[in-house]
Amino acid sequence: MHDRDVQPMKLALLSGSWPPAVCGVADGIFIYTRFLLEDPAHSAIIITSQGCTSSKDENPRLKILDIIDKWNFASYRKILRELDAFKPDIVHIEYPTKEYGKNIFINVLPALLRMRGYKVVITLHEYSFNLSWKGRLRLWPSVAGADAVLVSDPAYIPDIRKVFKKKKLEVIPIAPNIPSSKLSAGQKENLKKNFAPEGTLMLGYFGFINDNKIILPVLKALRELLDVHKTRVHFLLIGDIFERDSSNPHVMELMSGIRRLGLESSCSSTGLVTGEQAADYLSILDYAVLLYKSGISPRNATFLAAAAQGIKIITTANPAYRPDYKNTYLINSGGDIAADIVSIVLKNMSASSKEPGDGPDLYWSGWNAFVKKHLEVYSSLIKKESVLSG
Repeated sequence: MHDRDVQPMKLALLSGSWPPAVCGVADGIFIYTRFLLEDPAHSAIIITSQGCTSSKDENPRLKILDIIDKWNFASYRKILRELDAFKPDIVHIEYPTKEYGKNIFINVLPALLRMRGYKVVITLHEYSFNLSWKGRLRLWPSVAGADAVLVSDPAYIPDIRKVFKKKKLEVIPIAPNIPSSKLSAGQKENLKKNFAPEGTLMLGYFGFINDNKIILPVLKALRELLDVHKTRVHFLLIGDIFERDSSNPHVMELMSGIRRLGLESSCSSTGLVTGEQAADYLSILDYAVLLYKSGISPRNATFLAAAAQGIKIITTANPAYRPDYKNTYLINSGGDIAADIVSIVLKNMSASSKEPGDGPDLYWSGWNAFVKKHLEVYSSLIKKESVLSG
């Protein structure tokens, strides 16, 4: 992406996580910097936690500084030393990541950096329904200290405005963290046969399992399709869901549910996969079943990853948001989820699992738009400072 209406940018990005850390934020900013640096006018440094070293030498205009042991006040001097050496136009901080812990330093850092003369942008990946009131309270110093606040979900805006009436807020929808699969139709059929015989309906799940994800009703639907409707069906779990955190109570409940319903032969797990492999596995699904207690929202990267493949997606409705994707089937999270899944599958047995043109451009167009919007925000802050100083 080369947009000559946007000035060259030196960006310092601060994040507790960066690959190889297993984190949606890490994945997102990893891709973001790659698209940003497609324009040779831009350069960036990443200040992150120790051990987050991926892509250290891939791009001479990107420097990975995995220098932070703990995100506390003892790290402030390290951060300042790197910023003063790089002299960025913008300092951009990502919230939250698990590496930050509960130290207040990361929340007051925007104000500290602004006092040093830096322009500070923050991104809030969580705020309203996915944070407790204490969690939101912890973010208030971050919001107060930033020049601009970016969010991925417009639902956050009214809650932030309750406290910060005049803060510069921008909604920037996230883009798919997974590219479109490059497999041919024949290759997809062959890959699918690794898990189930030809003619088997393939349902699938992708992503972390947490409090906001609904997955057990899918097992109930699977059992009903097999027993009552005599449908050949298989459930594919994409990723290292069982290996990553076997002590996760949601994972333990899922494993128990598979055994209790006798679905061992009708469920498979891919284990750890790369982004490209995840795209391939998603592309062979007849339905991705991605259910959220809070309903579908613009911040659900797993939904976008599936949409990038052009496949059908069953997800939970959100009165405040409807995804602009034709292959979406919405169900009520408060209803009989299993029955709704079965109904959707049976009604669409003869329909094509894909609609050409719905997926392949989402990855590239989404990330180009994502970068463009960020550059517009950065440039507006720099121009504002130039006007004031002039």
